[in-house]
Amino acid sequence: MQAHPNFSDIVPQLKGVPAFHQELSFQVYMDLKFGKLYAHMRWATTRAEHVKEWNRVVIWGRMDDKLTLDVMIPTPVSERWSISSLQEYFKVLKHPDDASRPPSSVVLAVVESDSSVSYYRIHSGLVPPPQPKSR
Repeated sequence: MQAHPNFSDIVPQLKGVPAFHQELSFQVYMDLKFGKLYAHMRWATTRAEHVKEWNRVVIWGRMDDKLTLDVMIPTPVSERWSISSLQEYFKVLKHPDDASRPPSSVVLAVVESDSSVSYYRIHSGLVPPPQPKSR
């Protein structure tokens, strides 16, 4: 991992983070940068943040066509999540553009044993489905 040419992009934000979470974060970063879902992300506005309360990393990034920042939580497929554990993230995470408000959603970046990554958006409350387009 350290020998990879893109590791230097994210290594400054990984200081003090356990090696396991460094590896997860780097895998998600690489998938975001070169893979599917966030391939067109503006990487100048992307940063990793060490969340000391959980001793792990979250990745903030903005899609080209979106004004809002997304926060991704790299997690192994084996980790169990509950509503209460997710609520803790919403309490602790502070939006980089406005520290007075938590993010309205988080994206779980689930890393599988084969290194593939699946993304699941979790909202901090009930969110109505999108309205159908009028004909």
